[in-house]
Amino acid sequence: MKKLRMDIRAESVFRPFILLLGCMLIFSIISLTLINRMNDSSDSVNTGISQDTNTLGLWEYHLIKPVAGIAITSANVTDHMIHPKDSTIIFTDDNHTPTDEKYVQIIRNNVNYDPTSTDMWKMYKDFISVQRKTVPGLITPLSYKWNGAAISFEYIENNFDTKTNMSIVGFQLSGYNDTLFIKLASNSTALLWTNTFTLYYGWSNVRADKIDLWSSITMILTCQIPGLNPQIQFAVSAFWMFGEVFIAFTMASRIIPTLGGG
Repeated sequence: MKKLRMDIRAESVFRPFILLLGCMLIFSIISLTLINRMNDSSDSVNTGISQDTNTLGLWEYHLIKPVAGIAITSANVTDHMIHPKDSTIIFTDDNHTPTDEKYVQIIRNNVNYDPTSTDMWKMYKDFISVQRKTVPGLITPLSYKWNGAAISFEYIENNFDTKTNMSIVGFQLSGYNDTLFIKLASNSTALLWTNTFTLYYGWSNVRADKIDLWSSITMILTCQIPGLNPQIQFAVSAFWMFGEVFIAFTMASRIIPTLGGG
């Protein structure tokens, strides 16, 4: 009789786990479908200038301040790297960890240019430098280092889209998909080489070649799915939030008899 009761108890606990695994499978399939929907929607959204806070109209990017971009002229171009803190081109994101400030430098006719070098600050003659200061460690709270990326003008030109007069360059700097947007006044890349363009800085949870898993799940669960009807977003999010609460209670009631699950 005792063994029978134990078998019944084990079965009552096992069932919610099966339910949880089933829901996780369904959620994974829906998540993949929604993420694919986000990517599919980007083409139609990215073709124009949006009227919302994202000046570039790109749903998958969060532009950081100044969201209106920074106009680049020969006045803020140098021929050598300087300390990041001395840069006059600074983008700030109040919500983007680990640091807020992204220091940008435009280097033309690099005096330290060496095409044979493996140092990214020397291997390009013309490039854009992006740097940020890391968060000090717990063991050494006063120490930090500078992380950086160098984006060559050749790469920017090769990625130029004549339909939008813009070049979008993604890179990994802060744990997210950091992105520079180089916007020209016309579809002539000659403006790039005369230091006449507007620079925007953004980051993304989702890009075609990389997806931030937990951020994407958070977007789905909190009704923040770009390119999806708000009513459908609410229905999907409400369904999964309710399902999570139900599964948690069901499992707890089977494990803790006092909750009434028996």
